[in-house]
Amino acid sequence: MDLSCRVTGGNPLVSRVKLECGSLEETRHRSVTDNSVIEQLVFVVRRRYHNKMTCQCKATHRAQYSLTAEVKVLIDYAPSLTLNITANPQTTTLELTCVATGSPANYTFSRFAHYYNSRIVRLLKGRRVAPDRLQLTIGRYSVDDDGDYQCTAANDVSSTHITRPAFLGLKPMVVEGSEEYETVVAVVGRKLSFNKTVLPTGGARSWNWTDQNRCERNQSSGIYRLVPYVVFNVSNYRRVYTYSIWFDSVKETDFGRYTLTVCNKPGCSYFYTDVMKAALPYTESKILVPVVTSAVVAVVALVVIVVVVFVIVRKRRRSRKHESYDVDRAERCAEVEERLPATTGMLYTADDRFVKPREV
Repeated sequence: MDLSCRVTGGNPLVSRVKLECGSLEETRHRSVTDNSVIEQLVFVVRRRYHNKMTCQCKATHRAQYSLTAEVKVLIDYAPSLTLNITANPQTTTLELTCVATGSPANYTFSRFAHYYNSRIVRLLKGRRVAPDRLQLTIGRYSVDDDGDYQCTAANDVSSTHITRPAFLGLKPMVVEGSEEYETVVAVVGRKLSFNKTVLPTGGARSWNWTDQNRCERNQSSGIYRLVPYVVFNVSNYRRVYTYSIWFDSVKETDFGRYTLTVCNKPGCSYFYTDVMKAALPYTESKILVPVVTSAVVAVVALVVIVVVVFVIVRKRRRSRKHESYDVDRAERCAEVEERLPATTGMLYTADDRFVKPREV
C-alpha cells in the first residue's frame, strides 16, 4: 500500500514532515516540489491492520506552528471461514456451523456441499442464524452421511471455502452379504474357511479372530478393497475389509464359537460364527425283516455288549480329555499355537502389493 502526506504552501516551505502509522515494515520516501513537501510510506497490507491502524501526519514550520492530520486505514479482505461439525451419537444428529470473518461483512453463503470419496453427492441448504454464520442440522444420520462437508462464502473482495471431515462415531459394521451371527458346518479332517466383510467407518485400527477359548487364531488375514456403492443416487465406491480364518484340517477341538473383533476410534464391534460338526451321511433303504433265529439273537446280543463297552471306554477317555483341558486358558492357547503354522495375520491389499501389520 502507498500512503503519502503532502503539505502545500508556506513561505518558506515547512521544514519537516513526518508520517507515522505505528510499527510497520515500511519504506519511506521524501520529496520536495516548488510549493509542497511530501512524505510517502510504502508497506504491505496485512489483514490484522483492519480497523486497528491510524496514520498521523505532522508538519512543523519555521514560524513556530504545527500542522497535524490523521487518517484511519480500513482494509477489505476475503472471508476466512471456520467450519465446526458435531455428531451426537445419542440423538444421531449431525450439526454443521460455518462462521465467516472478513471485510466488508456483507457475506453471501452457498449451500453446504457433501463429498464422499472426493466426489460431490449432494448440496444441502443451511439456515442463516446470524449475518456471519450458516447452520445445518442432519437428523438420524447414517453411514451414508459420512464423508467431507464444504462451506463456501463470499463478500465484495472474493469468495473462499473450507472443507472438513465428519466423524460420526460409528463402530465397524458388516456390509450386505455378511452376517453378524452365522453358523457353518464342518467335517473333521477336511479344510474349512469362512470370513466376514466389514465397513470400518473411519478406519479399522485393530482386529483379530478368537476361538471358543478366547485364544487368538493366527491362521487369519484381512484384505481391503474398493467396492461399488451408491450414495444419495450418485455412483461411488467405498472401502471394505474382508477378514478370513481357515483350517487346513478340522479337528474335534476346532468346533465352537469364533469371534471377530474389529476396532476403530469410536470403539469395537464383535461378529460371531459358530462352527458345528456335520452329521454323518446316511442313505434311505427299505427295511427287511429277516427270520429271527437263535444265532441271530446271539450275534445281536454280542454286538450290543461290545457297543456298550466301547461307549463306556470312550466316555472315560472323554472325561480324562476334558480334565486335561481344564487348565489355565493360556496353556490351552499355547496348545493351539503349537499346531498352527507361522503367523499369517496380516493386512493386504486386493492385489497383494501393500502389506501392513495387523495393528493399523
